[in-house]
Amino acid sequence: MTHIEMDKLAAELELPTRFFVTRDKGEQAFARLGEALQAAPEEGSLILQFPAGQVMDVSFADETIIQLGQGIVDGKYGRRRLLLAGLTQDSIDNINAAIRLQRLKLAFLAIAPGGQWEVVGHLEDNLHETLAMVAQRPSLTAPELAEVLALALNSANNRLKRLYDQHLIRREYEVSEKGLLYIYYFWQWEETE
Repeated sequence: MTHIEMDKLAAELELPTRFFVTRDKGEQAFARLGEALQAAPEEGSLILQFPAGQVMDVSFADETIIQLGQGIVDGKYGRRRLLLAGLTQDSIDNINAAIRLQRLKLAFLAIAPGGQWEVVGHLEDNLHETLAMVAQRPSLTAPELAEVLALALNSANNRLKRLYDQHLIRREYEVSEKGLLYIYYFWQWEETE
């Protein structure tokens, strides 16, 4: 797990510590953050730790968070993922606006200081419901999800696969006499990773 203290990055970019603004500064930040994400361990997290009371405008969010998210979903960074920590509601609103303006189906996990999480970006209600179920359990399989929500097995598989493809959950597999079984897990951001 790799942490980037965004206030230090802001200082390097000659931005005031709490202000993440302009497309130009976002492009500069993206280059550094992309390198840090690529250097993170495979299946690892890059946690962007934002300072208290920060302000991020739509242009900066578009050039950094959105571009990194698109690269992650497109497979540019392997199985690495991006976690956003300490965002203010204004910054969350601006990230959501950038995603909405481009009509992207892109979502991130944002972590609050107490460890609670929320989804930032676009995530369909049924996927949000499934994500919450994965987060509440040590692990979840498609047959278990199908049973709990009274879904067809194919629908349960599709929901979990879509969350996995967006890097919102991780998975492992085991081979049994019935074939291949995928086991899905919620990401952890404590130091146990």
